[in-house]
Amino acid sequence: CRVVFLNRFTFAATSWLLFSLVLDGAANQYLTWRHLASFVELHPTVVACLEKIVEGGPAIWSTVSLTDAQTLLLAITSTGFIVSLVITNNALGYLKGVTTSLQAEAKDIVEASSEVNYLKAALQDVRNNMDDHYTVWFCQAEQLCEAVGITPSMPRRCKRQQHRDNMSADGPAEYYKRTVAIPLLDHLLAQLEKRFTHLYQKPSRDSALSHPSWQL
Repeated sequence: CRVVFLNRFTFAATSWLLFSLVLDGAANQYLTWRHLASFVELHPTVVACLEKIVEGGPAIWSTVSLTDAQTLLLAITSTGFIVSLVITNNALGYLKGVTTSLQAEAKDIVEASSEVNYLKAALQDVRNNMDDHYTVWFCQAEQLCEAVGITPSMPRRCKRQQHRDNMSADGPAEYYKRTVAIPLLDHLLAQLEKRFTHLYQKPSRDSALSHPSWQL
């Protein structure tokens, strides 16, 4: 009975973790990054727990629980999920400091402008030197894949594809660089430019950064 209880508790905790990862993403970018970092670290353990649940079968688990476990396991052990998880975790890590800092109730606009400029420069450097940074990121993804016993792969290409990226690439590393890493960096840079353009309009030392749209 104790083993059954622990397995069910693990399943509930796993479901909550995945749900909170999505929920907090819409509410707070810092929490999103924190949960992403935690999930990257816990990923092999979560996979092992889900595998145990699936192995337990209907003798222990209900049909609904087994279906949920199988669905989650299939989702989080796909190459696309793992590579996207690692890339997003690394990219959002650059936003950690500024995200926390700009949420202060009152902040000097000159200091805020400087922080945003530094962040944009850092992300632009990553974008300009994508090959160097991405090599490290994909290596981390490969290690995570190895930890859960899968070989990195990419989707099959079709002559005509409407529901997913159909990018031509020599292998998984190149495919996910083109379909995940580069678009994500471009999106982050575009959003920073769009949201903080007004900070370059001769900020005054006496001004305070308090407008809601200035917060990440």
